[in-house]
Amino acid sequence: MTAQAPAPEATPESAATPPVDLAQLLATEHGNSLAKHPAVRPIVREHAKSCPLLYFYAPSSTGKTTLGGTLMKHPDYRPTLLIGIEPGDDTIGELTSNETLCTRRVFEGEPSSQLTWIYDTLDAAADIECSAIIIEGLASWQRLAVSRSLRTAPKASGNALRRLYIEPSSRTASVVGAIYDLKLKRRARKRGVPIIVTLNTRVSGSDDTKQIVPGFSENLCEEAMQNAEGFIELRRSPSGVSMFTQKTDTNPFRKLRHPIAAQTIESHVDLTLPGMLALWALTIHVKADVLSKQLTGH
Repeated sequence: MTAQAPAPEATPESAATPPVDLAQLLATEHGNSLAKHPAVRPIVREHAKSCPLLYFYAPSSTGKTTLGGTLMKHPDYRPTLLIGIEPGDDTIGELTSNETLCTRRVFEGEPSSQLTWIYDTLDAAADIECSAIIIEGLASWQRLAVSRSLRTAPKASGNALRRLYIEPSSRTASVVGAIYDLKLKRRARKRGVPIIVTLNTRVSGSDDTKQIVPGFSENLCEEAMQNAEGFIELRRSPSGVSMFTQKTDTNPFRKLRHPIAAQTIESHVDLTLPGMLALWALTIHVKADVLSKQLTGH
């Protein structure tokens, strides 16, 4: 009689695939890869329902628009609603002209009707079918509004000069409020999506203390910060590719409600917007032990 082979020993559940350590995962897995991870994507989609509102600022021509295109390339953010307060350029025209990837709303009228267009567009955005929203050109619009105001009284000085700044700044503050209202409406209507606002910058300070800061007054920055999850400087990596970073000691405008999330994002270079949103969601809204089980069991 042929002896039967011994039955294989049962493997205890504890000896199965070891749990994933969240801290190790975030330290070693690139954010762009996490954005494509089949176990991570549903977590990020769930987080998007909270309508995270994030402001990013960087000098003109540093890749903000191109970075926005990375959102359109990810299947979870199609179509992306692009609201262009200023016409801008056509850097990612091959994406924005594709209705499957992008729903485009860009102002092209007379300046006198621009504020009404902004309000109407933001109101309509509360119900537009989309998976993410990008708002561009707000700081540029503010700068042009101030310029037009100053031209009405080129010799003004003192209090008269300061008053010329008041109306443009008040209008911009009202638009910042309308953006937050958009967040609240979409969240209340169960249409939550990430809302990304990009801003150009200005130079502040003397020769020895020059800083790149948002193209807003300090008061306007504070207004935007009140209701945003993040207000972050967008710099460039040594390779010339956009990356996120923040400097608490030199940048008084940097504000984040979640510094651990910011530090996690900062430690990853060459991030895409989907990669940043994945890191943000994982760091803030997921308990480490729950995520470990989800990733291990996938």
